Amino acid sequence: MFDWAAARRHRDVGAAEEDGLAKRNATAAVIGAGDFIGSAIAKKFAAEGFTIFAGRRNADKLSPLVADIEAAGDEIVARGLDARKEDDIAGFLRAADAHAPLEVCIFNVGGNVNFPLLETTERVFRKVWELACYAGFLTGREAARTRLPHGRGGIFFTGATASVRGGGGYAAFAGAKAGLRAVAQSMARELGPKNIHVAHLVIDAGVDTAFVRERIKQQSGAEALERLDPDQLMHPSVAEAHWQLYRQPRDAWTFESTCGPIGRSAEMTKVEFHFDFGSPNAYLAHLVVPEIERRTGVKFTYVPILLGGVFKLTNNRSPAESMAGIKNRLEYEALERERFVRRHNIARFTFNPFFPINTLLIMRGAVAAQFDGVFERYVDEMFRHMWAEPKKMDDPEVVRAALEESGFNAASLLARTQDPEVKDRLLANTQASVGRGTFGAPTFFVGNEIFFGKDRLRDVEEEIVRANA
Repeated sequence: MFDWAAARRHRDVGAAEEDGLAKRNATAAVIGAGDFIGSAIAKKFAAEGFTIFAGRRNADKLSPLVADIEAAGDEIVARGLDARKEDDIAGFLRAADAHAPLEVCIFNVGGNVNFPLLETTERVFRKVWELACYAGFLTGREAARTRLPHGRGGIFFTGATASVRGGGGYAAFAGAKAGLRAVAQSMARELGPKNIHVAHLVIDAGVDTAFVRERIKQQSGAEALERLDPDQLMHPSVAEAHWQLYRQPRDAWTFESTCGPIGRSAEMTKVEFHFDFGSPNAYLAHLVVPEIERRTGVKFTYVPILLGGVFKLTNNRSPAESMAGIKNRLEYEALERERFVRRHNIARFTFNPFFPINTLLIMRGAVAAQFDGVFERYVDEMFRHMWAEPKKMDDPEVVRAALEESGFNAASLLARTQDPEVKDRLLANTQASVGRGTFGAPTFFVGNEIFFGKDRLRDVEEEIVRANA
């Protein structure tokens, strides 16, 4: 039977220590004491009187953390370890417990990688699982081994969005993090009745590190970094969430909590815009998307597809062809465009006199721009050259001049359009889009709900609001 009186006495001692009346005779182990979340956790618990045992693969990288904690007058023992090795973990936690009772153990190993499914090798999947799941199992088991004789303690696991929701390119990472979450749930059920608090924290945002900022730059361009809302990324204060878990009384323990900055919803539905520069309606939709993003707080993911490929795969034809023999039909389409332009106060739209245009080159350029980290600006500029200041954008020399006018390295981008990886990515995007129901552009997906055409943007926004309610 649990001794509630002893637990209350233990909490009273803890409260006194928090008020600075006594130095803690306790250690806190942080496995995966990286430069951001791990270091923030270590500093927080050190400031609260714990001796920190910090471990990461490269012990030399712990030097800044050691310097910061010691400069604050607190104590830390830093060691290199491989969290995937049973002996390393067991020895590390035994040493911590021998130094002073191991009061709390935090597993903070990452393993975040992003590869398309067909590029996720067996080695990648296994290594990520070893780092983010298997190592967590070893840590939790060995921490429990040290804590059960004491009859109290905390074992906390740092999770990610991928722990509860997979995403494109995250098969390895999501598989490992979801596995870690299941391991933590099982441990919580077994160890909770024995007064060991097991908890899992879902970090539902990118953390503000050089690695994350570089990924944003690669995916969306340098301009995306300049426009980045400071509340979109996680800051060191996330360590407070781990600390509050430790302070929870036994009769109010939390197993799982989701942490994220105010600029990001914990369960925001993914919204995709599948586009081709050759569609005037895609351009008009592109101009309206920022309004929806501001109202809903959702960032649209732009997916370049090849409209000609879509038509071929779906046995469809362009409106210019399919409506050509229908009296008044094309005139009505033009009228609807004019109404859309007036409704949204669009000032810069001129129907391209060279329409229809073969967009293969500039759509491959969009994929190349993604690889080069200039995607968002490229999209803005190519739409401008197509529909605001229209040019014959299927002429390679015209495209080269347009790229140079827009400040791009035209030679480099055009060379990359011939890269097999670029060609394959555009083809894969197009085939995958058709596989989900696309038959033209613009097409939008809110989660798995599909919407076609600029005139469905109201429905898109309503579905975003509904999905995220």
